[in-house]
Amino acid sequence: MGADNPSKKQAVPEGRLAKRRGALSARFGGGASFGGGGLCRQLGFDRGFLAFQIRHAAFLLDRLVVLFAHISYLLRYRVRFVFTMVIRLMRFNFYLLLFAVVLCGCATTGSSSKSSADSAKSSKSKKILARLTVNVESSREPDGKSETIMVPRSNPIKLTVQSSSVVNETHVAEARLVDSFAGFTMLIQFTPMGTHLLEQYTAMNPGRHFAVAVQFGEDQVQNRWIAAPVIKRRITDGILAFTPDASREEAELIVRGLNNMAIKLENQKKKKIENNGRDEL
Repeated sequence: MGADNPSKKQAVPEGRLAKRRGALSARFGGGASFGGGGLCRQLGFDRGFLAFQIRHAAFLLDRLVVLFAHISYLLRYRVRFVFTMVIRLMRFNFYLLLFAVVLCGCATTGSSSKSSADSAKSSKSKKILARLTVNVESSREPDGKSETIMVPRSNPIKLTVQSSSVVNETHVAEARLVDSFAGFTMLIQFTPMGTHLLEQYTAMNPGRHFAVAVQFGEDQVQNRWIAAPVIKRRITDGILAFTPDASREEAELIVRGLNNMAIKLENQKKKKIENNGRDEL
């Protein structure tokens, strides 16, 4: 009896252990060891390890994060690009506006300068005067009553003319230029008094020369003999015509000055002299 008691005492724990193993096996769907399928199925190890089970979700989350990063970068780049373009357009518009203002200012200054120059030129043209003397050829006379001249400047002829003039600028009613194929001719229309004097001298001196001298330019600084027309007939209409020894510009200046003088002396009504007193044939 004494020998049997220890074996019974040892058998009891083994039975309890077996029961516990059975309970665990029933609870976890298999044996209590990790080699059984119940716990593995509960933990998901029957289909593989846990890290491999979540790899798909982790990969998708990583792609989603990358996608959002790209979207954020693109949005920031586009916003930056649009902001930069707006700033550059604003700068371009500002520079364009500044250029337009400067250009308008230059144009206004140029037009005002041109207007000032034109008005100054017109004012000077109105103030320009010219003087004229017409002397008749004569024999050499004592006591300084005659003088010798050379006219024109190219291929000149030597003439002795009376020192006193036949007519002068006080007898001029109008002066003008007449264009022709050969060049231009200057026509001097005299007042009634000048017409009478011109008729008398042309009647008394046929075949001789008239000598025409002018002073023109600003302050009449230019003074020279410009023509020596031959008296071919008796002039009754008061018009003396000749080809001047002068350039076109000088001839126009002479005509303008004589007309201004005629207006000043009231030999001619004040009017706008069109085309510089120039006519055409």
